[in-house]
Amino acid sequence: MSSIRMNTAHAVTALCVLASLTVVGVTPAFAGPDSAAGQATAAHSRRIPADELRAAAKHAVDLWTPQRMLSATAVDTPAASAAVPSRAEQAAQARGTPGRANPVQPNPVAQLASGVPTAPVGVDAPTISAVSNGQTWTSGGLPSTAIGVAFFTNDAGEPKYCTASALASDAGNAVLTAGHCVINASNGRWYNWNYQTNTWGDWIFVPGYNYGSAPFGLWYANQLWTVPQYISSGGDSRYDIGAAVMNVNYYGYHLQDVVGSEGIEWNWPLSQYNWVFGYPQDGAPSFDGQRLIFCHGQTYSYPFLPFWEVINCNQGHGSSGGPWLDDFDGSWGWADSVISTGTSSTDIGPYFGNHAFNLWSNVRYL
Repeated sequence: MSSIRMNTAHAVTALCVLASLTVVGVTPAFAGPDSAAGQATAAHSRRIPADELRAAAKHAVDLWTPQRMLSATAVDTPAASAAVPSRAEQAAQARGTPGRANPVQPNPVAQLASGVPTAPVGVDAPTISAVSNGQTWTSGGLPSTAIGVAFFTNDAGEPKYCTASALASDAGNAVLTAGHCVINASNGRWYNWNYQTNTWGDWIFVPGYNYGSAPFGLWYANQLWTVPQYISSGGDSRYDIGAAVMNVNYYGYHLQDVVGSEGIEWNWPLSQYNWVFGYPQDGAPSFDGQRLIFCHGQTYSYPFLPFWEVINCNQGHGSSGGPWLDDFDGSWGWADSVISTGTSSTDIGPYFGNHAFNLWSNVRYL
């Protein structure tokens, strides 16, 4: 079914108990996206005007048929420049106080009212050696509901996709992905607007995506975000972090209510034991971009690649934006990075420092 067949006039108003969000180690002062402070800490597209939401929803449903989703190809990844960062760049990414926003479980009331499957209970994370050759995720839990595929039309009019995940937030509408999955940094064109048809609604999130199916509905973004350094650098993968703010579904529920959300952490050590999820279409002969793949292992950094995290994993194009989950227990964890680029045997992601915290601070209440 499609959760985006939206008519706001008929949205169901229902009361539900929202899971709480705990932030450890920091008490951020939120700056709205239109304030001077918000502009300084994050960059964003225009929000879809309220009077155009219905048209955007219809456009998204009409555009993103199962056939079109199956035809979408992975977006190009940015190059991992080995340029030595300037002192200003190092100061911008300097480690501050570590903090976390905790994962949130789906709300059964919202799931029932939205007509989606009840999420299977996750199993304990297997106590096995590191897996660098990606495997299909079949163990349920939050990865099966909160992680999925972002589909969008790039500024050349081509159907593209990335990996994305529902992100813990107070408002319950946030999605985490890579910066190159929300904007073309070379020309500043955001991907929630179709430059060929001049219409809104092209950027959608399909949690739990599997071979053209959308078990938890289609959700469309009314705003896209990235860190300002990603744009000012022309797409440097050290800053390759993106976010989206999703509209409520047809029944009036927020994304986090229906699918839950993974947590996020910032300013933690570079070396962590992470589980990395994505929808790669290459990296191994069996990868086809249509199912969720995982690797896990210890992250590390290259001396000549400051502010990147590296993990031995063969997920290729299409896995961009996939979350790296620290302290993963088989169901939930804390996003420590996202897949940005890589080699045939490694995935590379940006270090989540102050700029990642600033981005999250700007979208958490939207």
